[in-house]
Amino acid sequence: MDRTITNTVFFLFLLSMNFAHQIGAETKFMGKHTIHIYNRLPEKSNPLYLHCASKDDDFGDHTYYSGQTFTWNFRVNFWGTTLYFCSFSWKNYVRKFEVFRAGWDGDSYRH
Repeated sequence: MDRTITNTVFFLFLLSMNFAHQIGAETKFMGKHTIHIYNRLPEKSNPLYLHCASKDDDFGDHTYYSGQTFTWNFRVNFWGTTLYFCSFSWKNYVRKFEVFRAGWDGDSYRH
């Protein structure tokens, strides 16, 4: 094979390997996340009130009874700064948590 053709084929091979790596990294970075909030309070308990939001999304106020679940899906934003937080109310108790922050590993957002 001609040396120019060999160099061109080798360059295209290297370029395609780099492109495949970038797609893999982007897919991992832009992968879909799912948040599940389970109401595991005792049956016949007062309902759990929650309000979840991020800078870009506000899911509003919700009422959940024992055994019910609130779920949503999303992707981390381009800048990697996605943050979701929720306020939980039950009887006279109120607690606020970050339920997802970009960069946390899978075990970090379990409360």
